[in-house]
Amino acid sequence: MSFDKILPDSFTESSESDPNEDESTLYECRQCGTKFESKPEQCSVCESEEIATYTFKPDPKEEAPNPEESDNQ
Repeated sequence: MSFDKILPDSFTESSESDPNEDESTLYECRQCGTKFESKPEQCSVCESEEIATYTFKPDPKEEAPNPEESDNQ
C-alpha cells in the first residue's frame, strides 16, 4: 500500500511545489533519521542515499491569529 493512501493530505510527499502556498519541507534519512533543511545527495551521518521528502501544508481550517485582536483584550 502506498503512503499517499495512509498519510493525510497535510503530510504527503511533494512532487511539485506551488510558490503561492505556505508550505514547509523536511528531508529525512530513511536509515538513521537525520533531518536536513535541504535535500542532500546522501546522508552526512550514515552515507545512505535514501532521503525522504515530506511537505507540510497549512490546515485551511486553522486561521492564523490576528495580533491586533489579542492586544485589545
